[in-house]
This record gives sequence, structure tokens and C-alpha cells, in this order.
Amino acid sequence: MLCEEKSSIDIEKIAIKIITSHYLLLMDYFDGIIYAREFPLSRKTNFSTQETLNMEEQWSAIQLIRSSLSRYIQNVSLTMVQLRIPFEDPGSTDPAPNPLSSEFQQDFQYIYMQLRVLKTRADLLNESLTGLTGILGNKRSIREAKTVKTLTLVALIFIPLSFTSALFSMSDEFLPGRESFWVFWVVSLPLVIAVLALATILDFGYDDNGTWRPKTYLSILKEKCCSG
Repeated sequence: MLCEEKSSIDIEKIAIKIITSHYLLLMDYFDGIIYAREFPLSRKTNFSTQETLNMEEQWSAIQLIRSSLSRYIQNVSLTMVQLRIPFEDPGSTDPAPNPLSSEFQQDFQYIYMQLRVLKTRADLLNESLTGLTGILGNKRSIREAKTVKTLTLVALIFIPLSFTSALFSMSDEFLPGRESFWVFWVVSLPLVIAVLALATILDFGYDDNGTWRPKTYLSILKEKCCSG
């Protein structure tokens, strides 16, 4: 009877050792994955090469990591409750009353603590990826806005030319090759310059929300005049 009880305890010890070894390997695995995603974020030179789609894929992967770590923390905590192992840091409490539990108490406490540390790192990484994705999205919006602004400036150049052409087309004297064709350029070029200057000046009146306000226009115009 005593031999059977001892054999049962040995089997339990072997099973617990297998479980703890499994969790230690899992922690090394998740530590490597999280570090591989943390390191690029610490390099400023990598930000310019990041794409929004790539960041979204990393964000999706970190969600799976967070979910897995939460599940493992829950499983370890349930095991510790069943073995009556306290949740304090290793070595900070007295051994558990169960001899079998006291032998593996520090192992489970260490695993539980490290899993929580990994979960915290994953949460911080998730917040960083979310913020970086927003930054990349804002940069893309700025690039698109600059492209639209360029197209608008091109349109501002051709609109006065079209207007002048339509105006002078009412008379044959201003057609290309005629004596009065030079009048077209004399009128068009100052008109183009005036329209571009007006558009540039009015652009000073937009605030950070994209709303045109006279107060903003006057303050920026005053700064430009003072700096000039």
C-alpha cells in the first residue's frame, strides 16, 4: 500500500515537472515573439519603411498572443488554486502545506509571474502598434492632402488662362499670330500670379481642424510679416 502511494506521488511529480517544463518553453517562445516585434519599434529609422498593412498584420498577431497568454495565465492560476499555492512572488511566502505543492511552489509562482510580465509587455506592444498605425495613417492622409493641393495649384494656373482665352476669343484680333496676341499674355500672367497669391494668402486662415477663420488668418499673416 505504501509502495502504491509512493508510486502515485512519483507519477504526480513527473506530471507536474512535464507541465512546468511545457510552460517554461512556452514563455521562451512568447518572449522571442514579443521581442522580435518590440525591437523594430525601438529603431527610429524603421518608421519610414513601415507600411500600414504590415502594422495591421502585426497588430492582428499581437491580439492572438495576448489571448493565448490570458488563457495560459488562467490555466496556471487554476492549477495553483487546486494545489493551494499562493500567488505571491517566488520565495516571498512560506511553503505550501501540501508537500507535493511545496516542492513545485516556486516553479508555479515563477511561471505565473513571468506570464503576467509577458502579458503586460504584449499589452504595451499592442498600444504602441495601435498608436503607430494611427501615425502612419495620418502620414498617408498628409501625403494625399499634399497631392490634392498640388492638383489644386495646377488648376489655379489653368483657370485664369481658360478665362482669359474665353474672354479674348470673342474677337479675332487676339488670336495666336495676330498683332494683339501679346495682350493675352499681358492679361493672363498677372491674373495667374494674382490668383496664386490670393490662394496662398487665404490658405493662412485654416486652423488645425481645417476651418477657415479670420482670426487665424490675421494671426498667421502677422507672424509672416514680422518674420519677414
